[in-house]
Amino acid sequence: MRVLPLAALALLLAAGTAAAQPDLDAELQVRAALGDIPTTEAAEPAGTWNVEQRRTVHHETGNDTVVEFDLPAGSRGNTPSCDCNFMQEGTNGGIRFTIPATEPTGDVTPRVVAHIPNEPAIAFALEVPEDVRGSVLAIVYSATGAPVTAAMEEPPDSPLPCADTVGCVLHYYEGTPEDPAPATLWFSILPPGSVAEPTPVTTTVTVPGPSEAGSWWLPLAVGLVLGFLVWAMLVQRGVVQRRSRKQVVTTAAHVEMAREGKATLEARKRTLMAALKELEVAKMNGEVDTAAYDRLKAEYKKETVSVMRALEQAE
Repeated sequence: MRVLPLAALALLLAAGTAAAQPDLDAELQVRAALGDIPTTEAAEPAGTWNVEQRRTVHHETGNDTVVEFDLPAGSRGNTPSCDCNFMQEGTNGGIRFTIPATEPTGDVTPRVVAHIPNEPAIAFALEVPEDVRGSVLAIVYSATGAPVTAAMEEPPDSPLPCADTVGCVLHYYEGTPEDPAPATLWFSILPPGSVAEPTPVTTTVTVPGPSEAGSWWLPLAVGLVLGFLVWAMLVQRGVVQRRSRKQVVTTAAHVEMAREGKATLEARKRTLMAALKELEVAKMNGEVDTAAYDRLKAEYKKETVSVMRALEQAE
């Protein structure tokens, strides 16, 4: 595929719509495509989904600069690179770059490309560092008619046609200071013609007809009246007032978690984020049904919020 500079993408976007345009200078940029990614200088391999992340940081001489990238679950043969002298090492599910303190002051842009085996339905998720959630640009190149969903809301003028490829569109998403990206940035790409969301199930509710109505409301009304009379008699005799309620004092979940210590809480957070990513992938691949997905996601999110609040209290 022909290599296109970012300037070409900017011209395409400017020509395509007069609406607000994506920030091509975003601090964290994510691009995903099947095969070569049009707006990267490198030629990514064909036949696989390639997910590029690049992050521009300002390095100051005298201090090490550390940049970490999360990698999608199931990715293989990841290829890191950097326009700087750096030390590279693997982390739990990611890659860390360290620009030594001896390097001259200036901007550096580490880059990593994850390669995901091509499947009819693709889903991947990335953890976004908190300090860059207000400056994120994500672009997904897909076939025309292929449903793409993401953790962020797609702007009204997206998708746009690809510059040099027939049957290709680009979907873009932004995290801004006013509307930052979420902690977990996920995407799903389905085959062309697929339905992005499951069809709602229609439930038929039978309403009693006029002949049936009289068979249930009269006993209910009598029961309510009798209950009110008994309650009034107890109040008059002072029985209700003399009874006291036992006060139960409970400790909030995040307060209990805060006692575990910061190291344990960080481990809990990493485990929960990994579980959320695996759950999203399983849902996109049809490995879990909707009911189980909704229940597990709600539980994971609830526990994640408690862990985050516990970390704030533990600091």
